[in-house]
Amino acid sequence: MSKKIEFVAALCMTIGLMSGCTSYSEGSSAAIEGFSDGASIGSSEASSKESSDAPVEAATAASEASSKLSSDDVTSKISDVSKDVKKGSESSAAAGSASTGSSVSKSASDSASKGKSADDKKADGKNSDEKPKEKKKSKNGIIIPEIEDGVTKIGDRGVEVTFKWEPDENIDRYEISVEGKPHESTSYSHIEDVYSDEPSYTYKDKINYDIRIKVRAYKGDAKKAICGDFSEFAYGNTCEDALTAPKVKDGVTRKGATGTEVYFAWEPVDGAEHYEVVVEHKKKAESEYDLKEVTYTNAPNYTYTGQGEYDVRITVKAQTNAWINGKKKMFNSAVSAYAKGKTY
Repeated sequence: MSKKIEFVAALCMTIGLMSGCTSYSEGSSAAIEGFSDGASIGSSEASSKESSDAPVEAATAASEASSKLSSDDVTSKISDVSKDVKKGSESSAAAGSASTGSSVSKSASDSASKGKSADDKKADGKNSDEKPKEKKKSKNGIIIPEIEDGVTKIGDRGVEVTFKWEPDENIDRYEISVEGKPHESTSYSHIEDVYSDEPSYTYKDKINYDIRIKVRAYKGDAKKAICGDFSEFAYGNTCEDALTAPKVKDGVTRKGATGTEVYFAWEPVDGAEHYEVVVEHKKKAESEYDLKEVTYTNAPNYTYTGQGEYDVRITVKAQTNAWINGKKKMFNSAVSAYAKGKTY
């Protein structure tokens, strides 16, 4: 119990003993002064933790002081002290509440931090637990290559298809078995067996051929080498339509230096040297398109310029050249879908 509360309790006890008192002594000033002194002494002694008689002495001092006061005056003084005690209690309660709130907030923050830390660790653990894909192996432990399907392109000497696979530091060379057939045929025949130190193979001898290969790995020198099993077949071709058809966006109408323009564009096609653009147009009131021009451009765009109100549409195909058996040959992609625009 707080010392102030003990002091107030002592005063209350004194008031109970003074219930028949209706007047105070002649020197009211002395009485108040005596009360103040007695209260001070009582409070001082009550605040001492070492004296077990503090509450009793405080009550005695209060009794002496109150003997010089009326019950009303004593009650007034008790009221004042009670207010001080109440204020102190409220301050202590507020401080305690703030401390509790702070503790709760800190606890919540710590919990969130721990939770986040745990999640992070879990995520890290998950990432660290992920193992790289295990390679297939033969019974003798030699890896079996996994071959990607061939990528076709038109080079300077014709159409070629390239196959690749992931290298392995424990492998010294590869045996590549190649089979092929004309594109219209259904039966493959053996073309060649090739040995290579590189994890890739390119075929470019014949155009419009379907090609498939299988590969096995060797470890050790040529005389004492051991080999693994052949991989599964990977497929490709050397067809002339290796160029991808352009995907042309509809035209954008804009003002040009000599009139209204319609601007068409497309993504560049891998392997294309240039593009053939077929342009058709018609007047707004008409229903049939007329051929305006066939033009060629190295850039992946075309701009139509016209006077008056016209509807426009274009098709585009990618083109490139290659030397086949000493002769220059033109290769074309498929024709794009129509892209449309208008000058009005």
